[in-house]
Parts: sequence; C-alpha cells; structure tokens
Amino acid sequence: MQFSQPALVLRRTPYQNSSMILNILTREEGRLGLMAKGLRRSKSPNRASLAGYHTVLVHYKKKQNSGLALLNSAEIIRGRHVVGMRSAAVSAVHVIYETLYRNMPEHDPDAMLFDIVTEYLDGLDQGNSVLEHTALVLGKILKQLGYGWDLSHCVGCGVEQGFNYFSVRRGGVLCNACGQPHKNRLFQLSSALCQIMRSLEYPLEHKLLSAREWQVFYGIGQACMAFHSSRKMVSDKLFRQVVDIPLSLGPWNAHDTQRD
Repeated sequence: MQFSQPALVLRRTPYQNSSMILNILTREEGRLGLMAKGLRRSKSPNRASLAGYHTVLVHYKKKQNSGLALLNSAEIIRGRHVVGMRSAAVSAVHVIYETLYRNMPEHDPDAMLFDIVTEYLDGLDQGNSVLEHTALVLGKILKQLGYGWDLSHCVGCGVEQGFNYFSVRRGGVLCNACGQPHKNRLFQLSSALCQIMRSLEYPLEHKLLSAREWQVFYGIGQACMAFHSSRKMVSDKLFRQVVDIPLSLGPWNAHDTQRD
C-alpha cells in the first residue's frame, strides 16, 4: 500500500553501499523506519530534501512481513534553512531528535508531540534563543512521554511551598529541610525556575530567569531523560560545549540519578 504524510527525519543510518535507513517522526503513525534505496548517491533526487531540519512530505510503500517501509520520494513542505546555519541550533536539534529516537516506541502516534517539535524547529529557524527553547521543549517532551515532574508538593514531607531543590530520582521538588542534607546530589531551584517548570511556557518577562537558571533547567531535563531511558544522550555533550553549559552542572555522577 502507498502512503504519504508530513515527517521529520530523526536519524539516518548508512546501509550497504548506497542506501540509508531513515527513522522518521510523523503525526499519523508516530516513529517509523524507512528504507531509502540509493539515497547516498550524489544524484539521488531525495538527498537534499532529507538532509536537514525541514518538514518533508514522504511518499512510501509498506510491504507485507517487512519491518521497514520503502521510501519512494520526498519533498520539502516547510523549509528551515536558517537552522542549518546556526551551529548551536544544529547541535540542539540533534539533542531533541536523539531524545525522540531513543524514548518513543515505534508506531505509537502522538500528534501533540509532533506539533511540539515542529513548533520548536520553527522557533529556532526564526532566531529564538537556543538554550532557553531547548530547555522548554525538553520539559514538554518529558511531560508528553509521561515522565513529567511533580512540582505540587515536597516529595519528602509533602509541604506545598518553599521548594529549593529538585530530585531526578524522585521526579519532584524538595523543601529546604528535606533537601539541605543531600544538596550535593540535587539541583538547586529558585522560585522563578519553579514557575517556568510548571508552565513550560516562555516567560513574558524575558529576564525572569538568569543564564545560569536556564542552564539548570536544561540540566534537569537531560538528567530526567537519562534517568528514565537508563542512558545519557550522546549529543548532549557537544550541545553543552557549543552553548557553554558546564559539563559538571548537575548531579551527573551522583546517586540521585541512579536507579534503586
């Protein structure tokens, strides 16, 4: 059967001499694999369309008893050429695409998640702050995948205010009394950061968070994703180097990020 639908190319893996296996994200079918025969040839008509951060219309055929569909053709329907000219944006997209590839099951459609990612890509193409919007979209992806954090009460004692720390392992906030004894294993929070983590919306007051707080926000998202997927994202280290986030930020080697 023949199918056509908009897609984002999350991953491209060389196959044999001239082909590639594509991992794509679609609104209607979720994440799925495509065999793109001859895509690595310089004269392939689909090569340019599938090389970047565009939304493409893919035309493919499904075979019986085959795990991979066969790509027929693809064309760009929403180009994002500016993203490819910003090194920070390029590395950020790699982080988000790897997150989706490693954490989304195949053939499990999520239209809202697809819209979240395309909106994020549009924002990067319009020149939005890479770190700030990547931190926000990581939070949205975590929530959509069912890994969202609990900011309603202290996960230690249950109080509903005065949060100063975030525990990755427990997926929620801690008050000063509960978090202070373990502060070296936790992320330190401000009230403003808690507010943004609740809303997952870009603040109307641009300077609500400091650069350091945005770094912490991104670190929390990455640490949570690594905890739930039991592995760190390969692309995270390069992104941190490009946008100047300290590799030491966050409890990467602390017991708080290890499973019991």
